[in-house]
Amino acid sequence: MRWLLLNAHGRTIYPVHLQQAMTFCGDREDVVSMAATAVLRLLDSLGILPKDIGKLEVGTETGVDRSKSVMSYLVEYFTSAGNTTLQGSDHTHGCYGGTAALFSVADWVCSPSWDGRLGLVVATDIAMYPENSPARPTGGGGAAALLLGPDAPLVLEPWPWRSHFSAHTFDFFKPHGHPLYPVVDGPATTLWFTKAADACAAQLYRQLHPLLEQDQQQGPAAGASAQQQTSLPGLLQHFDYFVSHAPYNKIVRKIFARMVLQDMLRADQWQQQQQQQETLFTTGRGSSNHGG
Repeated sequence: MRWLLLNAHGRTIYPVHLQQAMTFCGDREDVVSMAATAVLRLLDSLGILPKDIGKLEVGTETGVDRSKSVMSYLVEYFTSAGNTTLQGSDHTHGCYGGTAALFSVADWVCSPSWDGRLGLVVATDIAMYPENSPARPTGGGGAAALLLGPDAPLVLEPWPWRSHFSAHTFDFFKPHGHPLYPVVDGPATTLWFTKAADACAAQLYRQLHPLLEQDQQQGPAAGASAQQQTSLPGLLQHFDYFVSHAPYNKIVRKIFARMVLQDMLRADQWQQQQQQQETLFTTGRGSSNHGG
């Protein structure tokens, strides 16, 4: 959808493809209150008691204090119900805090340190940008809570079905003493988003390559699609869905196209190797040695 946003003087500000909706809160809400609402609604709807939660991790890119975590505010609900053994803290990181919190709690459930109780993940943030900023339409606010435990309907695969990328950049940051709005370098954000996607896809393929080769040797599973039955190497054909963080929609299409390109290059390289092997095999069968 293409929107034209106008300012008070009727001038076009954002003649670009935008998200179709934006959520926001009033001035009496913050990341703590939204997180608390998400947690209470989740536990009440599922009939989960506060004592049944053993670990609580919060992901956000905007804390309310330089030392006191958002998680420590949420603890009040659990301690008032007698749960004073709750573990957890905040993961403060732009665009990645919620994912980091999710992996942390999931790894806890799968670790020897798990005490048998459920884990709780909360992602909460308010993203605000200056007036007339190109990033302003990508803002918004909200919170989501996830419950983690054994026998869940949605399974998180462990390594090697997980890859990461890290780098030190200043494409997005909120320095102390700076106004509420972040400092954003749009071109750098696009560059590092693309680099991270390329690196994660390449690393994931390297980790999965031995498993993919084993699957090819064993043959396609019963009921596999025609695409899955192909012997050509690739990464995307082994996934049913592609879900991406979306700073804006166009960049998601671009990084997906780059993943497709990586698979096409792998397939071309694989075909060349197969042709070379066939040539060597044919040459070997056609030659003979004669003794005198």
